Amino acid sequence: MVVMGDFNYPGISLSTPKGNDARGDKFVKLVMDCFLEQHVHVPTKENNILDLVLTSEIQIKDEIQIMAPVDNCDYNILIWEIQCGFHKILNKRTKLCFNQADYDGMCGFVSNKLHEIDFNVMSATSMWNKFNAVMQEAISQFVPVSTNNNRGKKPLWMTKRC
Repeated sequence: MVVMGDFNYPGISLSTPKGNDARGDKFVKLVMDCFLEQHVHVPTKENNILDLVLTSEIQIKDEIQIMAPVDNCDYNILIWEIQCGFHKILNKRTKLCFNQADYDGMCGFVSNKLHEIDFNVMSATSMWNKFNAVMQEAISQFVPVSTNNNRGKKPLWMTKRC
């Protein structure tokens, strides 16, 4: 995780760790409780470190460079590189196609199953569990399933780089 930005907490010190008021103390405690590491160690506006780069388990390759402000802005520019990667997980979820279900068959099936059950001797929880089991069985028999193996894939023209 990378959290970065101008947090506008002048006077806090994440190396000590302490804040200069109750609000600053609360923010420092949150950062410490989340085991986040602060990578900016020099002031970014006047004598305060307002711009923070907080990470958890992500390595910043080199020290963060603090550059001069652009034009008439009074904030410094921060430059850094992080090393990160990702892997795509194929999504092979099944999708119930209720728009193609055999509702006539389902109604007959559910009606027959529910007439076989004596609900008068059951608790509310038991009735719900029985009803739910009948409905799940009806869904599995009368609602077609579609496997969506190509979710996230895009046509070649959308992925080709110029």
